[in-house]
Amino acid sequence: MDPWPRRPAVTPPAAGRPPALRMEWHDLCFLHWAVPAQALQRTLPRGVQLDTRAGEAYLGVVPFRMEGVAPLHVPDVPGLSAFPELNLRTYVTVNGEPGVWFYSLDVTQPLAAALARTFFHLPYRHSRMWVDRQGGVTRYASEL
Repeated sequence: MDPWPRRPAVTPPAAGRPPALRMEWHDLCFLHWAVPAQALQRTLPRGVQLDTRAGEAYLGVVPFRMEGVAPLHVPDVPGLSAFPELNLRTYVTVNGEPGVWFYSLDVTQPLAAALARTFFHLPYRHSRMWVDRQGGVTRYASEL
């Protein structure tokens, strides 16, 4: 039996409300490293339990490009609706519900970072990032 059962890739909107934003994700790369579970658990707040697989905890780095980021029914805004993002994350459960704990969400768009921190209470940070795509290879770099 798979210790991580298949789950929907998209969470339904809360309480039947429509999603607040629309967005597209491109060129995602999921990189994961096994980390001692006890060490990672100490970085989480009380009540947030580390989700493990076969006793291993994982720290993930996920770079990708966002496009079409805007409220529903609002057109793209040049310079604001497309930017690279890099997530540092792990997998958790809270009250038995699976989820993702974001240590940081880094983006090149400072206004997007500020709005996400303010309205969605997520740890977004403005950073310098580069995306280089040559042929079938996409390279990401990021620094604060």
